[in-house]
Amino acid sequence: MTSVFVLVLASGCAAIIESTLSEKVKSLEPFGTYSLQGKPIKQFLKERTAALMAGVPVGIEVAGLRVTKEGKVLQYSKQPMPKGTKSRVGSATAISEDGYFLTARHNVEVKGEVWLDGKTNSDPYIGKARLVWKSQRQDLALLKIDARPMHFFELGAQSPKKDNQVFLGGLRGSASAGKIIAVIEKADDSGSLGEIHHTAPTMRGDSGGPLISKGGHLLGINSFGGVRIGWPSGVVTRTIVPDVTDLRSIIEEDRARASSGGDKPSR
Repeated sequence: MTSVFVLVLASGCAAIIESTLSEKVKSLEPFGTYSLQGKPIKQFLKERTAALMAGVPVGIEVAGLRVTKEGKVLQYSKQPMPKGTKSRVGSATAISEDGYFLTARHNVEVKGEVWLDGKTNSDPYIGKARLVWKSQRQDLALLKIDARPMHFFELGAQSPKKDNQVFLGGLRGSASAGKIIAVIEKADDSGSLGEIHHTAPTMRGDSGGPLISKGGHLLGINSFGGVRIGWPSGVVTRTIVPDVTDLRSIIEEDRARASSGGDKPSR
């Protein structure tokens, strides 16, 4: 079944915008005491989300993050992306105990190395990521690091519905809340394609982070920030839903290749 959702309406044009941190904080106010697996929503998401840096030279600080000569990613106070810097700062979502992460494809489409910084209070990990796979049809990519994050999302098919409550995780442990306004599903011989459009505020750097259900299940990966539409007035955030069956197959193939000592090219 295919649902159609139009972002550009007759009365006006769509424009990409960013929410503010205060808007994200405000969206979570109704859930001040809500927890998942005994932890506040922000902590639950932070422990499963890594900061991503791509194409950033050693010693250059971008958006508050820097790779040192020792190969470590350091976090600093917020600052804007320097003009002319051909790099990406985003997020990545842990989906396995052996270091596989999903992110947005546009996060890794730059020259240079990709680094993930998944610091948590209990189990910090920092590592250079290997690109395993990039989707040719969706804004999705799969990365692998040689580390074992303590927390990750189990892959599983979900059935999100319009008006369901969702939570969004992003860079530096930020989070927001919203509701689903449209679920887009398509299927063909090449597999399934899915998107979720929702109202959870997002900021630069949140791309590649997780969108989860109220029960804590992974629904998809943040693609790009809000779209302001002219009528009815509002902000829409786009999340990509991966084909779980295809993704599991890609991961198993990569594991088998690694265990046999073979090359590990990107798919």
